[in-house]
Amino acid sequence: VYENTAWGGLRAATDSAPGSRLGADLSHAQPVLPGGRAQTRYKGNVPAGNDVLVSEASGHWALDVAGHGVARLKSFGWASRYQAGEGGRATLSYGTPILRYLAVLVEIALWVLVIRTVLRARRRREASA
Repeated sequence: VYENTAWGGLRAATDSAPGSRLGADLSHAQPVLPGGRAQTRYKGNVPAGNDVLVSEASGHWALDVAGHGVARLKSFGWASRYQAGEGGRATLSYGTPILRYLAVLVEIALWVLVIRTVLRARRRREASA
């Protein structure tokens, strides 16, 4: 049975470091880096001495605070956590892996091959009729 007693935001600042796989009280967490759910970049201010929790399991997110990159740590065995240090202006951005672009190119090539094969088969039927 799962019970969520202290829900936290998608991007939240907290003064405690929930690195445990077990529960943690996130009721005091403050939302940071405002924006919609499906963005690849979020900007805003992060308070000093806080960790930024990002409820995304992907390791492709990167946080820069006051122009400095912040190392990604894991919380709860899956979430991303960044130690903001002195705080300040922050940018959370998603870096699309190159494998994604390669997969899209392969898919396009396969569709071109399928369309070409279908058109050739249609021409052969028309020529033989």
